[in-house]
Amino acid sequence: LKAVFARAEAEGRLEKLRRGLEASRLVKELTGVNIGRLLFGPLHRRLGGRLRFMVSGGAALPPELARQYYRLGLLLVQGWGLSETAPVLTVPEINPWKFLFTDYYEREAGSVGRPLPGVRLRLLDVPEKGIHVREHGLGELAAQGPNVSPGYYKDPVATAAVFFEDETGRWFRTGDIGRIAPNGNVYLTGRAKAIIVLDTGEKVSPDEVEDVLKECPLIQDVAVVGRRVLRAGQELKVEVQAVVFPNPQAVADRLAREGLEKPTPELIHGWVMAEVRQAQQRLAAYKWVREVVLTDEPLPKTDLGKVRRGELGSEFTFDVERFLSHLTVLT
Repeated sequence: LKAVFARAEAEGRLEKLRRGLEASRLVKELTGVNIGRLLFGPLHRRLGGRLRFMVSGGAALPPELARQYYRLGLLLVQGWGLSETAPVLTVPEINPWKFLFTDYYEREAGSVGRPLPGVRLRLLDVPEKGIHVREHGLGELAAQGPNVSPGYYKDPVATAAVFFEDETGRWFRTGDIGRIAPNGNVYLTGRAKAIIVLDTGEKVSPDEVEDVLKECPLIQDVAVVGRRVLRAGQELKVEVQAVVFPNPQAVADRLAREGLEKPTPELIHGWVMAEVRQAQQRLAAYKWVREVVLTDEPLPKTDLGKVRRGELGSEFTFDVERFLSHLTVLT
């Protein structure tokens, strides 16, 4: 999608692209009809002209990003699975009629679809995180099926940690928290070990908050964490914070627009915090980020672009010169 926007900008068609996307959105909302292929015919021809659908995997697909593809007339769905499940457990149905003439995919954006034939899923309580299926409708997803590994080679300890048996057979604990909708579609909310439990008992999924914050132009990398903080006149409480590596190019562009040559950490922090406050309005208030911590180095990530939470430190520095030096590296 970034390539589509970049090419449109280079060719002076960016505003036309934005108007087309907005028209596609409005027509879909009013009539249920997808006119993306009609509006963006040249794009479809560049993609071969017969592209039916695309599948995303490896990392969560933000719902709004999926809807942007739909407005272009491109059906993008996301599946879910793990290495231990060879590797797919669920995938959405591919129904061209529903895509073209209903709002099914727009409503179900964020879902990873239904289990594959032969795969069974169930929800488990996670008492150490205060998650109980009957109370919250959420739980850790466990999987059973012919594609599920019998265990880890010559590692009985690791196997016993995530595989168990009961009267219904052998199950694999995926470590993913989610819910199963009445129509069978699965929605993931995050990893069990990463869930932040507030003092109120409310649960915050870092992945959900990060998906929202990643839409902020000034944010390149973000990791949402729970930290126990002592505020003036209050008791020690867990609050939601975000460690952010700002986007060097976006910051440089804004500095140029505002004619600033010597930005301060406080200035950049204020810009980022303003975007965060605006973006998180769509979240429940208890999920809001209370503090943003800037870092002048990109966050550690996997090859798939996921932040390595276990490698995050507890202290971060933000030197403006060091931060802006990444601009040269990136360009």
